[in-house]
Amino acid sequence: ADTVVFRLKSPTGVFPYLVSQTTYQAIIQPASIAANPGSWVASGMIGTGAFRLKKYVDKKSAELVRHDAYWGGRPPLDGVKVTFYQGTAPMVLALRAGQIDLASQLSTQEAAPFKGKSKFKHYSLPTAGHRQFCMRTDQGVLKDPRVRRAVALTIDRPAQIEKILLGAGTIGNDNPFWRGFDSTDRSTKQRTQNIALARALLKAAGAENLKFTLTTWQFADHTDHAASIQAYAREAGIDVGIEVMDVSKYYDSEPAGADYATTTPWLNRTATLTEYGARGVPNIYLTRAYMSTGDWNASHYNNPEFYSVAKTFLAASDLASQRKATKRMAGLLLRDTPVVTDYFISYVTASSSKVKGYVVEGLSHVRLAKVSLG
Repeated sequence: ADTVVFRLKSPTGVFPYLVSQTTYQAIIQPASIAANPGSWVASGMIGTGAFRLKKYVDKKSAELVRHDAYWGGRPPLDGVKVTFYQGTAPMVLALRAGQIDLASQLSTQEAAPFKGKSKFKHYSLPTAGHRQFCMRTDQGVLKDPRVRRAVALTIDRPAQIEKILLGAGTIGNDNPFWRGFDSTDRSTKQRTQNIALARALLKAAGAENLKFTLTTWQFADHTDHAASIQAYAREAGIDVGIEVMDVSKYYDSEPAGADYATTTPWLNRTATLTEYGARGVPNIYLTRAYMSTGDWNASHYNNPEFYSVAKTFLAASDLASQRKATKRMAGLLLRDTPVVTDYFISYVTASSSKVKGYVVEGLSHVRLAKVSLG
């Protein structure tokens, strides 16, 4: 009577991970709400968590109260007040001023002043979270893979980690296969900065005067990251402009009410820089951001061979098969370079010293069921 049976559309070797806490889209909803995307919050957010929604103001705030029937035991806090900010800078100021007790996620630079201070706590956790610098593979000046490889070759990855993340990260090789994943093959040669080769590729592609705009939003390390890409590209004669939006414009349809998939900036601009949270396995990165059917495929990447290998990986349940597939996919992505991932981030944030029992997670979940204020 207490058994739940999942009938999958296709084989999935690591299915338990996909219904774990690392998949925030896995909320179980009444069918009537699930059939109407975007209605879950307005419906009252019926769930099984430690707190119940009392009041919600779109893009501004939320107020929650203790759920006394919570399966995990009575939460110490009476309730939680959440404030939504346009970027992290005002959140830092609010934490400093004592207006909030916990900031959900900060850049390493923003969190640094809280480190070692008696009034605050500093948290850091290595994760599979990363940034995707996506380049349109289907149109425009970045359509030629030689051009995209040239852009990737301008970047000094170790310097990125030291300058932007202050050391709180691990090097990336233009794929989503973090070294912390058991399934990641570690034999793929690391891409390094090579300005001469970048210039040669641009010349071969007839793109010596390459110019494009990189679009992102005001979040954590994004603006510093975009500026560094701009500076590195300049060394190879590439002119990269930067467009920084607020979060609503970046992730909303353009204009409001238009078809989302074909108009939202983060999926349709020539090049974009977007944050991806940590996962227990790389599956959702592949299915949503790299496979041709993915709804987060900002590069519009469409490679049948990659798609086939990805499906093999998704179905594999043994590490040997998974690693064989990640090696092949990593090679294809280095060749095609639809996405540049120059580093994986450590999750960094801060709180008031009054916060007790808080545990950081790479996906920006804020779990407060066991948290108290001392």
